[in-house]
Amino acid sequence: MRSLYEIRPQLEELLRQNNIKKYAFTLSETETEEFNAEQDSFSLYRTLFETGVHLTLFSDGRRGSASGNDLSDAGLAALVQSALSSAMAAQRDEAHDIAPAQPE
Repeated sequence: MRSLYEIRPQLEELLRQNNIKKYAFTLSETETEEFNAEQDSFSLYRTLFETGVHLTLFSDGRRGSASGNDLSDAGLAALVQSALSSAMAAQRDEAHDIAPAQPE
């Protein structure tokens, strides 16, 4: 499985290819250890792994978002297309934007 550090540039390249200049995303990876006990003995012990991405993008005064857990090449491409479709279905609102950087 690829690391989140390897996935980030790929997702950014997909956004650039779709002419998306303003976006925000979160890549996450969690590990959960879980156990059940009954009458002084374990009945279940397992470790769960979960990865995911949440993407918000801004295009032509519209905001779209999508989330998923398929971080394969095809899954990331589908995620970007889903967020773009979401944006195109939204009403245009000039407030849907990312604020410019503030001077320090």
